[in-house]
Amino acid sequence: MSPHPDDVALSAPCAVRQATRQGEDVLIATLIGAEGSPRILEDRAAARLLGAELVAGGFADAPDRGPPSRPMSTLVFPDDPPEEDQLVALTDWLTELCEREHPHRLLLPLAVGGHVDHRHALVAGLLAARRCEVPVVELYEDRPYCFLRGATQLRLAELDLATSPAPGRLLRTGRALGFLRDGLGAGAAHVDASDLPRIGRGLLRLLTRRPGRLTGWEERWSVHPRTELGLVEAAAGCHRSQFPSVLGPLRDYLLGALLHARRLGQDDTLVERRYWLSPELVGALAARRAGLSPWQDTPASLEELQG
Repeated sequence: MSPHPDDVALSAPCAVRQATRQGEDVLIATLIGAEGSPRILEDRAAARLLGAELVAGGFADAPDRGPPSRPMSTLVFPDDPPEEDQLVALTDWLTELCEREHPHRLLLPLAVGGHVDHRHALVAGLLAARRCEVPVVELYEDRPYCFLRGATQLRLAELDLATSPAPGRLLRTGRALGFLRDGLGAGAAHVDASDLPRIGRGLLRLLTRRPGRLTGWEERWSVHPRTELGLVEAAAGCHRSQFPSVLGPLRDYLLGALLHARRLGQDDTLVERRYWLSPELVGALAARRAGLSPWQDTPASLEELQG
């Protein structure tokens, strides 16, 4: 499942291509974007390259659902109530799709980076998987957000699956700015000074969370030779509307993929990480809305946080 056109092509191209090479039927469900729109045409080209089919949900992108003056930070660090209508519509659409296709395995975004559309997609996917009793549910790391050191662990901590990373790992010199840049993408240029207290409180809350308490999940690696870099480049390159105007130069994205693998101890390879969830954990995360509103219990002040 791809929240936006490009998310699966950027985050799990090798896993999709490996599955199709082994004779599996792969369907990419892209939630945002109408059939025939330029971005869906790009995504369909990437799907063909990977040997997959694609279906478009036709849902509106987050910036198009709110007022024109909506702060960018509300997309990544929201403290507003969840968009219940959007979540219900996504869940119903995905449930109908699963009932029709009977998937053996469902890959959902982990929502690293916290974008509201990714979080909606995760919760809707978990609810649909529980309703339809999908046998295997896995979460994939969202790229390029996960290229930031500690960002994936931060998201796992938000879901109560892992311990938060040490503050120094994220907030050393330049790291907080890097988190904003990578997390917001091109929108970082539109972050207003009034957004910073909300963002800062959200980060501080996550960095002071308790160790993860939920069990029933397993980290799984998909390691691919560097020769697959051409496939990764071709799949990402189909999204010309995003490179370089939104996501920066394509070569920087490819370098980020290689550096990500190196940080995981895999030199000269490509690594795609996924997180398998037990059926019990799928139900628990669905019931808890899986971090849909991560900032709702953020301390009102630094004094309260310190207390």
